[in-house]
Amino acid sequence: MKMRPTDGPYRPGKQNGIVVSDASNGLTLNGATGKRSVDYYGGNLIAESVSPCNVPLLAASWDLLRLLRNLVSRDRRMVEAGGLMQSTAELDEAEGFLAVLDSEDPS
Repeated sequence: MKMRPTDGPYRPGKQNGIVVSDASNGLTLNGATGKRSVDYYGGNLIAESVSPCNVPLLAASWDLLRLLRNLVSRDRRMVEAGGLMQSTAELDEAEGFLAVLDSEDPS
């Protein structure tokens, strides 16, 4: 089974230190889903007990992942077409990161 993060975008929740999404795919029924939880948290819970300085980073993570996928796809096409001559070490590293996200779930 492929690992797939809950769809975004993510955003800060109603409570301090909370990150939520309006989507619920990928979330288990462990008490963090359902109408009462959505009302309390301000969305489907992605993370809680997050330091306030890290909430914006986690909230942006879905959009950053989408952007990374788009940039990697574009740059890989440019390399294959011979239009990107610089080192592709960063591109290879980004593709490796995305491969981990797309890998089979080890659990």
